[in-house]
Amino acid sequence: MVNRFRGALAGLLLSTLLAGCGDDNGPSQGFVVTGTIQNNTGQPLPPNARLVVAWVVSSTSPDYSYVFGEGTLNASAGTFQVRLDQPPPAQALNSGVLGVGILLVTTSQSIANGDDVSSLSEEELIGAAGQYAIISVTNPDVRQVRSRSAY
Repeated sequence: MVNRFRGALAGLLLSTLLAGCGDDNGPSQGFVVTGTIQNNTGQPLPPNARLVVAWVVSSTSPDYSYVFGEGTLNASAGTFQVRLDQPPPAQALNSGVLGVGILLVTTSQSIANGDDVSSLSEEELIGAAGQYAIISVTNPDVRQVRSRSAY
């Protein structure tokens, strides 16, 4: 699965800017992720392109992804937006606590919440946010997630 993502990253990268946040008990008005589209191919986005959030679960064997959340693409403005009005379900979380959501652009019209992105063909997976993720922590006692550089 990693090789498929690396191939897709070469085609289209999404730069994200996190906007909005919730209170200590979860999203109050929803959690919004917005950003700009960096299209390295020079080709226009297909009119049927969709933005989905794939939550990567590696606390089990084998690893899998769980689609939960969909956003909008504005190709003419070069922007995107995802609004999550509720936290990801337990199936999308590592050990039921930590969620790592990756933004993917696909032409698949059939992939839906609960699906694994491994069902997508390489042709259907046209982009991803390679250096960014949406992090969800379900434990209310956790106030801060350390950055990778802190370890």
